Amino acid sequence: MDILLIEDDLIAQKVATKILGSLGCCVVSANDGMTALALIRQRSFQIILIDLGLPDMDGYLLAHHIVAGLQAQQQSSRLIALSAYVSAEERQHSEAAGIQQILEKPLSFEKARKIIHAEFR
Repeated sequence: MDILLIEDDLIAQKVATKILGSLGCCVVSANDGMTALALIRQRSFQIILIDLGLPDMDGYLLAHHIVAGLQAQQQSSRLIALSAYVSAEERQHSEAAGIQQILEKPLSFEKARKIIHAEFR
């Protein structure tokens, strides 16, 4: 399974990549939204994990751009937000942006396993 991880915190990025890799996933990482959008134009991903607090644009705006780009390319991906604090307001903003799920950071092995398992149902 190909996963795009959009995370600007390099430690969190390395941990998530290791966890997802141990579950058999091929992980491509981006440190910011612009890099992520370029990667999505080049290849497809089954899952896109988006940190909501990126340096160049917030995760909601990025999700809007991703959804529009995927529709233009007639592709689909599961968008999952990552946030240090998950509130009802963040859930509403995420849903409005086209994000299907929001997870509280840090990404753990169990959370990652559930994501992968849900994708194969």
